[in-house]
Amino acid sequence: MSGVVTVSRALTPRNWTSASDPTNGWDAADGVRVGDHWYNTTTGNVWVCTDNTVGAAKWRHMPRVLGASATAVSAGAVTTEETLATVVVPAGAMGTNGALRVTSLWTANNTAGNKTFKVKLGATFFFGRVVAGTTLTVYEQTLISNRTASTQVSNQTSGPFGISTVAVATGAIDTTAAQNLTLTAQKATAGEVATLESYCVELLRPDIT
Repeated sequence: MSGVVTVSRALTPRNWTSASDPTNGWDAADGVRVGDHWYNTTTGNVWVCTDNTVGAAKWRHMPRVLGASATAVSAGAVTTEETLATVVVPAGAMGTNGALRVTSLWTANNTAGNKTFKVKLGATFFFGRVVAGTTLTVYEQTLISNRTASTQVSNQTSGPFGISTVAVATGAIDTTAAQNLTLTAQKATAGEVATLESYCVELLRPDIT
Protein backbone atom coordinates (compact mmCIF):
# COMPACT_ATOMS: atom_id res chain seq x y z
CA MET A 1 0.00 0.00 0.00
CA SER A 2 1.44 3.36 -1.04
CA GLY A 3 0.47 7.02 -0.75
CA VAL A 4 -0.56 9.17 2.15
CA VAL A 5 -4.15 9.59 3.30
CA THR A 6 -4.97 12.44 5.67
CA VAL A 7 -8.04 12.19 7.88
CA SER A 8 -9.42 15.21 9.76
CA ARG A 9 -12.14 14.25 12.23
CA ALA A 10 -12.68 17.93 12.97
CA LEU A 11 -14.04 18.38 9.45
CA THR A 12 -16.49 15.49 9.26
CA PRO A 13 -18.77 16.00 6.23
CA ARG A 14 -22.25 17.17 7.11
CA ASN A 15 -25.60 16.66 5.42
CA TRP A 16 -27.67 19.61 4.18
CA THR A 17 -31.29 19.21 3.09
CA SER A 18 -33.46 21.51 1.03
CA ALA A 19 -36.39 21.41 -1.36
CA SER A 20 -34.11 22.81 -4.08
CA ASP A 21 -30.60 22.29 -5.45
CA PRO A 22 -27.62 24.19 -4.02
CA THR A 23 -26.11 27.19 -5.78
CA ASN A 24 -22.55 28.47 -5.88
CA GLY A 25 -23.65 30.91 -3.20
CA TRP A 26 -23.92 28.11 -0.64
CA ASP A 27 -20.34 28.26 0.55
CA ALA A 28 -17.98 28.57 3.49
CA ALA A 29 -19.78 31.71 4.66
CA ASP A 30 -22.82 29.51 5.33
CA GLY A 31 -20.75 26.90 7.15
CA VAL A 32 -20.40 24.58 4.14
CA ARG A 33 -17.31 22.38 4.13
CA VAL A 34 -15.69 20.55 1.24
CA GLY A 35 -17.16 17.04 1.25
CA ASP A 36 -20.53 18.10 2.64
CA HIS A 37 -23.61 16.48 1.09
CA TRP A 38 -26.70 18.31 -0.10
CA TYR A 39 -29.94 16.33 -0.41
CA ASN A 40 -32.77 17.75 -2.51
CA THR A 41 -35.90 16.49 -0.78
CA THR A 42 -38.04 17.25 -3.85
CA THR A 43 -36.08 15.40 -6.57
CA GLY A 44 -33.96 12.99 -4.51
CA ASN A 45 -30.76 14.35 -6.08
CA VAL A 46 -27.62 14.39 -3.95
CA TRP A 47 -24.74 16.83 -4.41
CA VAL A 48 -21.23 16.89 -2.90
CA CYS A 49 -19.34 20.12 -2.24
CA THR A 50 -15.94 20.05 -3.98
CA ASP A 51 -15.04 23.71 -3.40
CA ASN A 52 -16.54 25.98 -0.73
CA THR A 53 -14.95 29.25 -1.89
CA VAL A 54 -17.17 32.17 -0.87
CA GLY A 55 -19.28 33.24 -3.84
CA ALA A 56 -17.86 30.52 -6.07
CA ALA A 57 -18.68 27.18 -4.47
CA LYS A 58 -18.81 24.02 -6.58
CA TRP A 59 -21.24 21.14 -6.09
CA ARG A 60 -20.91 17.80 -7.90
CA HIS A 61 -23.99 15.70 -8.65
CA MET A 62 -23.86 12.08 -7.59
CA PRO A 63 -25.12 10.02 -10.58
CA ARG A 64 -28.09 7.88 -9.66
CA VAL A 65 -29.84 4.85 -11.11
CA LEU A 66 -33.53 5.59 -11.50
CA GLY A 67 -34.37 2.05 -12.53
CA ALA A 68 -32.71 -1.20 -13.56
CA SER A 69 -33.67 -4.81 -14.10
CA ALA A 70 -32.24 -8.02 -15.51
CA THR A 71 -35.56 -9.85 -15.45
CA ALA A 72 -36.59 -10.69 -19.02
CA VAL A 73 -39.97 -9.31 -20.12
CA SER A 74 -41.49 -10.41 -23.44
CA ALA A 75 -44.17 -8.80 -25.55
CA GLY A 76 -47.42 -10.77 -25.61
CA ALA A 77 -49.06 -12.54 -28.55
CA VAL A 78 -50.31 -9.26 -30.06
CA THR A 79 -49.22 -6.85 -32.77
CA THR A 80 -49.85 -3.66 -30.79
CA GLU A 81 -47.06 -1.69 -29.10
CA GLU A 82 -46.52 -2.88 -25.54
CA THR A 83 -44.70 -1.24 -22.65
CA LEU A 84 -42.17 -3.68 -21.17
CA ALA A 85 -40.66 -1.37 -18.54
CA THR A 86 -41.53 1.97 -16.93
CA VAL A 87 -39.16 4.19 -14.95
CA VAL A 88 -40.39 7.38 -13.26
CA VAL A 89 -38.22 10.48 -13.73
CA PRO A 90 -38.95 12.72 -10.72
CA ALA A 91 -40.19 16.26 -11.32
CA GLY A 92 -37.26 18.65 -11.76
CA ALA A 93 -34.62 15.93 -11.41
CA MET A 94 -33.03 16.42 -14.85
CA GLY A 95 -32.69 20.21 -14.80
CA THR A 96 -31.09 22.20 -17.61
CA ASN A 97 -28.32 20.21 -19.36
CA GLY A 98 -29.10 17.09 -17.36
CA ALA A 99 -29.39 13.75 -19.15
CA LEU A 100 -30.88 10.28 -18.96
CA ARG A 101 -28.58 7.47 -20.08
CA VAL A 102 -30.60 4.40 -21.00
CA THR A 103 -28.75 1.14 -21.66
CA SER A 104 -30.93 -1.70 -22.92
CA LEU A 105 -30.56 -5.28 -24.15
CA TRP A 106 -33.21 -6.85 -26.38
CA THR A 107 -33.63 -10.20 -28.14
CA ALA A 108 -35.78 -11.40 -31.04
CA ASN A 109 -36.30 -14.60 -33.00
CA ASN A 110 -35.23 -15.38 -36.57
CA THR A 111 -38.32 -14.51 -38.61
CA ALA A 112 -38.99 -12.16 -41.51
CA GLY A 113 -41.41 -9.97 -39.56
CA ASN A 114 -40.24 -6.68 -38.05
CA LYS A 115 -39.73 -6.25 -34.31
CA THR A 116 -39.56 -2.62 -33.20
CA PHE A 117 -37.90 -1.55 -29.94
CA LYS A 118 -38.32 1.99 -28.59
CA VAL A 119 -37.27 4.24 -25.72
CA LYS A 120 -39.77 6.98 -24.87
CA LEU A 121 -39.93 9.89 -22.47
CA GLY A 122 -43.54 10.86 -21.95
CA ALA A 123 -45.30 10.29 -25.27
CA THR A 124 -42.21 11.10 -27.37
CA PHE A 125 -39.95 8.35 -28.65
CA PHE A 126 -36.26 9.26 -28.66
CA PHE A 127 -34.83 6.01 -29.91
CA GLY A 128 -36.16 3.27 -32.15
CA ARG A 129 -34.67 0.13 -33.67
CA VAL A 130 -36.37 -2.17 -36.17
CA VAL A 131 -34.92 -5.66 -36.64
CA ALA A 132 -35.88 -8.75 -38.62
CA GLY A 133 -34.40 -11.96 -39.99
CA THR A 134 -31.18 -13.18 -38.42
CA THR A 135 -30.76 -10.23 -36.02
CA LEU A 136 -31.27 -11.89 -32.67
CA THR A 137 -29.73 -9.40 -30.21
CA VAL A 138 -29.90 -5.62 -29.90
CA TYR A 139 -27.75 -3.76 -27.35
CA GLU A 140 -28.27 -0.01 -27.25
CA GLN A 141 -27.40 3.09 -25.28
CA THR A 142 -29.66 6.12 -25.57
CA LEU A 143 -28.74 9.54 -24.18
CA ILE A 144 -31.66 11.94 -23.75
CA SER A 145 -30.26 15.37 -22.91
CA ASN A 146 -32.16 18.40 -21.65
CA ARG A 147 -31.28 21.59 -23.51
CA THR A 148 -33.73 23.37 -21.24
CA ALA A 149 -36.11 21.93 -18.68
CA SER A 150 -38.63 21.38 -21.50
CA THR A 151 -36.58 20.69 -24.66
CA GLN A 152 -34.50 17.59 -25.40
CA VAL A 153 -32.14 16.10 -27.98
CA SER A 154 -31.15 12.45 -28.40
CA ASN A 155 -29.57 9.95 -30.77
CA GLN A 156 -32.11 8.34 -33.10
CA THR A 157 -31.78 5.00 -34.88
CA SER A 158 -27.98 5.01 -35.25
CA GLY A 159 -27.12 4.15 -31.67
CA PRO A 160 -25.06 6.43 -29.41
CA PHE A 161 -21.79 6.40 -31.35
CA GLY A 162 -20.84 6.73 -35.01
CA ILE A 163 -22.45 8.37 -38.01
CA SER A 164 -25.95 8.16 -39.46
CA THR A 165 -28.17 9.53 -42.22
CA VAL A 166 -30.97 9.89 -39.66
CA ALA A 167 -31.52 13.25 -37.95
CA VAL A 168 -31.31 13.51 -34.18
CA ALA A 169 -34.50 13.10 -32.18
CA THR A 170 -35.86 16.16 -30.39
CA GLY A 171 -38.59 16.59 -27.83
CA ALA A 172 -40.55 19.17 -25.85
CA ILE A 173 -41.20 17.23 -22.67
CA ASP A 174 -41.74 19.30 -19.52
CA THR A 175 -39.31 17.73 -17.06
CA THR A 176 -40.31 20.13 -14.30
CA ALA A 177 -43.18 17.64 -13.97
CA ALA A 178 -42.69 13.93 -13.28
CA GLN A 179 -42.44 11.91 -16.49
CA ASN A 180 -42.47 8.21 -17.33
CA LEU A 181 -39.59 6.79 -19.31
CA THR A 182 -40.80 3.64 -21.06
CA LEU A 183 -39.21 0.85 -23.08
CA THR A 184 -41.61 -0.67 -25.60
CA ALA A 185 -41.75 -3.45 -28.18
CA GLN A 186 -44.02 -4.11 -31.15
CA LYS A 187 -44.18 -7.11 -33.48
CA ALA A 188 -45.46 -7.43 -37.04
CA THR A 189 -46.79 -10.90 -36.27
CA ALA A 190 -48.28 -11.93 -32.94
CA GLY A 191 -46.41 -15.23 -32.77
CA GLU A 192 -42.92 -13.69 -33.04
CA VAL A 193 -40.58 -13.00 -30.11
CA ALA A 194 -39.55 -9.56 -28.81
CA THR A 195 -37.98 -9.48 -25.34
CA LEU A 196 -36.44 -6.81 -23.14
CA GLU A 197 -33.65 -8.74 -21.42
CA SER A 198 -32.25 -5.95 -19.23
CA TYR A 199 -32.09 -2.18 -18.84
CA CYS A 200 -30.50 0.52 -16.71
CA VAL A 201 -31.65 4.16 -16.55
CA GLU A 202 -29.13 6.61 -15.09
CA LEU A 203 -29.62 10.29 -14.24
CA LEU A 204 -26.62 12.55 -14.93
CA ARG A 205 -26.24 16.25 -14.04
CA PRO A 206 -23.40 18.73 -14.66
CA ASP A 207 -21.62 20.33 -11.72
CA ILE A 208 -23.05 23.45 -10.14
CA THR A 209 -20.38 26.15 -10.34
